Amino acid sequence: MKKNVLPTVSILTITYNPNAAVVTRSLESIKNQNYPKEKIEHIVVDGGSKPELIHLMKSYGCKVIVRKDLKLNGEARRSYAVTSAKKDIIFWLESDNILEDENSLRALVQPFMDDPKIISTFPLHYGYNKNGSILDRYSALFGGCDPVVLYLNKTDREPWYMERYTKGNYVRKEKSYDVVEFDEHNLPTVGDNGFLTRRSVLLKADISPERYVHIDIYVDLLKLGYNRFAIVNTTTIEHIIGTSLLTLIKRRMIYAERFSLSPDIKNRRYFVYNKKEFIDKIRLFFYMVFSATVLQPLVLSIRGYIEIKDISWFLHPIACFLFMLYYMRTTVTAKSRK
Repeated sequence: MKKNVLPTVSILTITYNPNAAVVTRSLESIKNQNYPKEKIEHIVVDGGSKPELIHLMKSYGCKVIVRKDLKLNGEARRSYAVTSAKKDIIFWLESDNILEDENSLRALVQPFMDDPKIISTFPLHYGYNKNGSILDRYSALFGGCDPVVLYLNKTDREPWYMERYTKGNYVRKEKSYDVVEFDEHNLPTVGDNGFLTRRSVLLKADISPERYVHIDIYVDLLKLGYNRFAIVNTTTIEHIIGTSLLTLIKRRMIYAERFSLSPDIKNRRYFVYNKKEFIDKIRLFFYMVFSATVLQPLVLSIRGYIEIKDISWFLHPIACFLFMLYYMRTTVTAKSRK
């Protein structure tokens, strides 16, 4: 890839009956990018959405591939999307992701042009929209929608009270991004919601539909020596979570049951909570203590509020407590089935 030549980009999106208003915002944000249109392809692998939604996405120039046979298997659809892509860079942008401004894509591809060892880029923060729902704002401000992942120190984005990236092995700071290297022990939950990777590198991972999980393939790449990432601080990507905390928690429990607690998890290479890692056990213990006693989550809320005056910070103690209860119930239920 030549240093001063913009790479071509395959934007990949997995959908199944997305919210029309939200997906329109996402498509508009792509349309408005200050990036050569001939260098972009947008592939949507859909599980069988309503015809009007398919028509909407096609009207924005998307190549829509309908796979009703994979309606309930979004990860397998991701595998199919990767093998359908033809451009230099794979850009995972979900239907509920909105690019911050017209220069977002240029900012996110710049590190690939600067350093051939960088295999992936993503923003430092999630996009914060003061007019979004309280749940959207909370998730953006804390760098993720699941407080358990936050306390395990595995959110890919940083909270808005952090000005630099704190995970992985720090390599250097550039003007618009931090360069870090990950290993199997400190890899955060990468691979989605505004995440870019060199296609030539991604194809070296095990991307078969049977084994594709969007975080796991980066473990494959780490084992092959591809470990350098760039975290961009000049743009963000807004992630629309919704309005119901309980609905969010239930979605997360379904995900946990399928990918972490199911007896059939032999193919997994990555675990958000790895019971073989002593540090994960310690962090989970403190999460439970903090959640039960409320004080530490409240202190973090106050810290955040000092930086950005938004009451959504104070959803944190409630979210911590409720997630703890639901994860405990889900874990006990899953173990009782074995």
